Amino acid sequence: MEETVEDALALEEAGVFSILLEAIPTEPAGNIARQLKIPAYGIGGGARVDGQLVIMHDLLGFYQSFRPWFAKCYIPDAVNDFEKYLKQFNDLKKMGREQRMDGFFALARIAIELYVKEVRSGAFPGEEYSYPLKQEELMALQKSKYWKTQ
Repeated sequence: MEETVEDALALEEAGVFSILLEAIPTEPAGNIARQLKIPAYGIGGGARVDGQLVIMHDLLGFYQSFRPWFAKCYIPDAVNDFEKYLKQFNDLKKMGREQRMDGFFALARIAIELYVKEVRSGAFPGEEYSYPLKQEELMALQKSKYWKTQ
């Protein structure tokens, strides 16, 4: 942890505008974020960072042999809203030709809106989409000279 904090502080001092903490459990990622004046974003960094970054492929479920621990596919949650959206149009063929919002683009937009809503409300990432940390590992991290309590 000490090397990561020192690197983050050095990057901040060098003038970066933000940093990305990837695949770090919630507690250490949040601890690093608290020590910086710049935003620290997480991709698999838990809910205690300044913001979330999710790759579109993960959000929409475009993975085959590997699904990151922190990846949540929003398509299953968006399907019902997409169906309701389509039902408001009398002529889907005409709407599709004129507005081009009858297919995957509309479904993806709904999924992205659900993701944004969950991030803003604090529902995502939550424990289910954050890397676990054993109690003994947390206790070892808390002995670092860089560990700061909230």
